[in-house]
Amino acid sequence: MSYLDFVWTLTGRLDPCNPTVDQIRIRDIARGLSTSMRYRGHTVRPYSVAEHSVILSLIVPQIYARQALMHDASEAYLGDVLRPLKYMPFMAPFRVMELGLDAIVRERFGIVSTFDSRTTIKSLELRLVSTEITQLISPDVGLDLNSVYSQFGQPLDLEIPCLSIQDAECLFVSRFAELFPEQLSGD
Repeated sequence: MSYLDFVWTLTGRLDPCNPTVDQIRIRDIARGLSTSMRYRGHTVRPYSVAEHSVILSLIVPQIYARQALMHDASEAYLGDVLRPLKYMPFMAPFRVMELGLDAIVRERFGIVSTFDSRTTIKSLELRLVSTEITQLISPDVGLDLNSVYSQFGQPLDLEIPCLSIQDAECLFVSRFAELFPEQLSGD
């Protein structure tokens, strides 16, 4: 395998075609998500996937907080693809790779995904999306907020702080330590 066939991470590397549980490390996830911006960075203030994940983990029922925090963890390794593109037929191999990596992440951190957990998290994530759009997308683009609210739900009553990359990474690691104390091993 070539050196270009791996995803190089802060602590090592990951084989995206054949990821293993031992390749998954919280430091890599925190770094990757803190440097990955929501909406491809096209917001009025930078807003990371790490910060989005922490906020989601705080607004879901506590029983689902672990799953919510890690719901986008595969993006730390694979990046993300815009929704319209991601669901085109030619992107099917990417989606399969993403689902496989998501399963490895859940296995690594002992997360059990159920229909109820997925639907509850998704419902609140859509309201968070409504909040993000309301606060972070430039009004100059001509948003129809009524359409946003009818598609995603009413925005949540919270202010998105838009942390720096370093602060978002620290916040993610801190929230992980709070939710997964048994996983703390220095990685």
